[in-house]
Amino acid sequence: MYYDTNTGAELDDAAICDRHDDLIDELYPLVTIGIYEWAPARVLKAMDPVAYRVSVIEYVDQLVEDGQLTETAPDIDGAVCIDCAMAIANADTSGISDYDAWSARVEAADATESGAYRVVVTGDENYFGTSACDYCRSSLAGDRIDVAFVPV
Repeated sequence: MYYDTNTGAELDDAAICDRHDDLIDELYPLVTIGIYEWAPARVLKAMDPVAYRVSVIEYVDQLVEDGQLTETAPDIDGAVCIDCAMAIANADTSGISDYDAWSARVEAADATESGAYRVVVTGDENYFGTSACDYCRSSLAGDRIDVAFVPV
């Protein structure tokens, strides 16, 4: 089982094969046989299942090497304030009134444990929370969004 380090999503074998097939189909033209056109990944899988599986394994190895997949499940969950959620998900810090103070709090909190984790927004709905933000450690009560800390 693998996990997407950008979203924290769990990926089974079928999901990985789908991503692989999409990439193959984007990179190579349709295969024409007579009057029919076939997706390249489908042709490879049908004509040479061993080569197809090797291609999938190489694809996974490359994603792991690039840090886009991990075998370690996101096991440290938390909640962040809206400002931090926007910064994490969209790199948008425009809503932060005192950027320098916020940046200093984020650096002091070291939520990523000096780069050992990637923070990923996992929730799509906010809720009211009174605990400190797990990213900037702001103690102000307010809206919170769920996050996962995915090992890099």
